[in-house]
Amino acid sequence: KTFSTQTFHINYYAKKVIAYEPIIEHLVTASGNLDLYRKLGVSAASVENRIERLCRVVLAIHSALLEVLPLLEDLAADGLESFSFSQYYPNHVNIVAGSASEFIYELGLAVLRRKGRMTEEQREKRAALESRGRADPKGIEKSMRHLAEDITHRLAGKGVVRRVLFTDEHPAYPRAFRQIPDSPLQLLHIRVPSRAPRTWLNPLFPVNYVDRQVRKDASDHVRETVQFARCPSALMARMAVYRFYHNCRIPRRVRSSRQKDYETHAERAGVSAETLRAIIGRHWMRRCFLHKIGRAHV
Repeated sequence: KTFSTQTFHINYYAKKVIAYEPIIEHLVTASGNLDLYRKLGVSAASVENRIERLCRVVLAIHSALLEVLPLLEDLAADGLESFSFSQYYPNHVNIVAGSASEFIYELGLAVLRRKGRMTEEQREKRAALESRGRADPKGIEKSMRHLAEDITHRLAGKGVVRRVLFTDEHPAYPRAFRQIPDSPLQLLHIRVPSRAPRTWLNPLFPVNYVDRQVRKDASDHVRETVQFARCPSALMARMAVYRFYHNCRIPRRVRSSRQKDYETHAERAGVSAETLRAIIGRHWMRRCFLHKIGRAHV
C-alpha cells in the first residue's frame, strides 16, 4: 500500500471536512451536540465521529505531557457524580488534579447503581433494568486503583520518592490503595473530612475547583434535566477534550490574564511553554494510534 500525508491526518477517510476549533469551543461552553449540528450544518453522526477523532488527538497530547511533567506537586482526587443515558445509570468520574497547578492528571469512570429515595414504580423499573445487567459494586474502587497504579508507576519511573494524595473519606479509596503493592512507597494517602470548609485552604480545593469548572463548562454535567450524556464512552471522550482545554488552552487565572500573564495549568505543573507548543504541534490534526503512545487513560 502507498501512503500520503492524508493517510495519517485526523480526517483520514472522512467524507466531509469539518473544522475542529468550533467543536472545541462548543464542548467547553456548555453547548449541546444539537447546537453543533445546527452551527456546522452536518449530521449528528458526523459531529460524534469528529469528537471521537479529536479525543484520540488530545489523549496523545496528554500522554506526551505526562512523560515530560516532573510531578513535583502533591495531588488531590475526588469523584464527579453524573449520569449517562438515564438517571438509572449514574456514574462517578474520578479526577486526579495537581495541588499547586490544578492540572488534571487522570480521569476515570465508574458506572454506579441508582441510589437514593425512589417510588415503588421506580424500584420496579430499576429491578427490570438490572435483570439485564447490574453495575459493578466495586466500580469506584477499581477505577481509583487503576488511576493510582498509573500515578505510582510514573512516580517510580521519574525517581520521585513520595507524593501526598488527598481524598475525601469515601471508603472505596483506602481499599483501592491497599491493592497496589508499591503505593505506600510512592503515595501517602491522606483523607480529608467532607465537612471541612471548601475554601482554597482545603487540600481538596484543586479537585473541587475542577469539579466546579466542569459543571459550569460541560453540557453533560450542567442542568441534568435539560442536557446529559447518552453513553459513558461519549461522556469520557468529551471529558478528554475538556481536560485538554483546561490544561493547555486557557490561562490558569482570569485575574492574572488581565495583567498579560497567560500561564496555563500545564505550565504551572512544570511544562515550559516551548515544550507545550512542541507537543501540541507534534500531534495536532494527526491520526493517533493509542497503542503506540504510552499509558493514556480515558
